[in-house]
Amino acid sequence: MEIWRKITERLLEDTSTSGTKFSPLDGLRGIAVLVVFLSHSSGFRQRLTPWTSFHGTGHLGVYLFFVLSGFLLTWSLLAARRINFTGFYMRRFFRIAPLFYLIVTAVFAVQLWSGKVDLFNLHVKEGWTGFWQHLAFYRGDSVFWTIAAEFEFYVILPFLVAALARGGAKIAVLYALVAAFIGVWYILIEFGKVDPRYSLKVANIVHHSQYLDVFLLGIIAAWIFQRPGFAENSGSARTLHTAASAAFVIILLVSLVLVAENFFGFGRFWRNEQSWWKALEAPAKFGPQSWSLLYGAGFAIVALAALSGSRFLAALCNLRVLRLIGVTGFSWYMIHFPILRLVNSLFGFLPTAGGNVAWSIKEPVALAVSFILTFSAAIVLYLGVEKPFMVLSRNLLRKKTPATV
Repeated sequence: MEIWRKITERLLEDTSTSGTKFSPLDGLRGIAVLVVFLSHSSGFRQRLTPWTSFHGTGHLGVYLFFVLSGFLLTWSLLAARRINFTGFYMRRFFRIAPLFYLIVTAVFAVQLWSGKVDLFNLHVKEGWTGFWQHLAFYRGDSVFWTIAAEFEFYVILPFLVAALARGGAKIAVLYALVAAFIGVWYILIEFGKVDPRYSLKVANIVHHSQYLDVFLLGIIAAWIFQRPGFAENSGSARTLHTAASAAFVIILLVSLVLVAENFFGFGRFWRNEQSWWKALEAPAKFGPQSWSLLYGAGFAIVALAALSGSRFLAALCNLRVLRLIGVTGFSWYMIHFPILRLVNSLFGFLPTAGGNVAWSIKEPVALAVSFILTFSAAIVLYLGVEKPFMVLSRNLLRKKTPATV
């Protein structure tokens, strides 16, 4: 127990340059990690019960990740008052690149050794060209797509925050309008009303959008939070907490009843059997991929409420297990796919995803094993790879004279 206490202390200590740590947001990130993990584990037939398959809900966790990234990075830049561009890019590179490069290189090395690309696991397409494109954060195959999308967002973020700091409410409204446009444009593409060739993206990823709408909502939430007196305004706080609780419940219900593969008889299997639903041409288009704007707005409200005193959200997000999962979330995200595949092979499950197949008692056992192995590996990777480079970047920045604008 003493060893575990020391490990948790190291995991939860503040490594930021700002000296401010938002503990509830660690818990929210932990929820995002679990949503992605449960979606993928269900997809690989590691389901809790015959009536629960969370496959298809993974995008919700990604949206929450993106909102939190936009929020935390914007807040730190606004709190500094003067933007150190060099320092920001250095911190972001050292935060993402070491672990990402390690995993991508390992995946590519396995592909070269085996002579095949495993499309049901982490993979890199198009040989050496694809490998170098991943290292340049231009391409993202498999779950690597989120890394390309997020890193390219980092490139423009300081400029967005600089404009926001100078323009205030007018720029915040402009960002809201841009987010609405991007979200609606993506919906039109998904519903076949706009040619996918006009997708709003730069990175080579499978999706038609890089979800700048979601990131922008996180930026706006951070700007709202740092405004004087926001958290102390009891009237606004009560309204916000009510709205956030409602948003949390609605997101949960919609995701489980309509987005998940199967939730006690509902989900995609149920939708596909409804003739009226098919007549609306909705089964393939109701997934969370089409509604990033709405989910992003809901998660932005939830994040604000968790930080401004919502008892329910604060209590939930401050659970130590969720905070620990959240802190190690990047490592968890990068390693969970191969571990799910490894456990599948140990339990004799087919290496495929999705499908309405019979449930067996081995599935929850496999899920428990996958959870323990992923959590353990994530802690090792965080303490052995992520944290040392975060500390290194922080120490390097302390020795430099900030170049500000």
